[in-house]
Amino acid sequence: MFGDDCADGLESHERSENFIMKKKKVKFRCHFEDGKQVFLAGDFNDWSPDKTPMGRVRGGWSVGLDLSPGRYEYKFVVDGEWKFAPLGVLVDTSSECCLLNPFGTYNWYVDVSP
Repeated sequence: MFGDDCADGLESHERSENFIMKKKKVKFRCHFEDGKQVFLAGDFNDWSPDKTPMGRVRGGWSVGLDLSPGRYEYKFVVDGEWKFAPLGVLVDTSSECCLLNPFGTYNWYVDVSP
């Protein structure tokens, strides 16, 4: 009886891990054209300001990440400074693209569907 319970638990655990492991490629882009070095920081990398470098592309910066389903908040780190949007760009913070964070500034967010 004990062995059967363990096997059932393991199968159930494996099924849930298989669900968690299904990731989707999410592309992040920003337009800090004057930046010399841009990183992406957020829930997906423990808000590390230098863990996820972005590559320069035409008109800005880009990086693709494989993310599990869920909501992820993020921000950009441009030349060592945390940035929400390029200077002079107005963002409608009442839209469904950003959230007020505990520091009184805004973070972007992305929802990754299962």
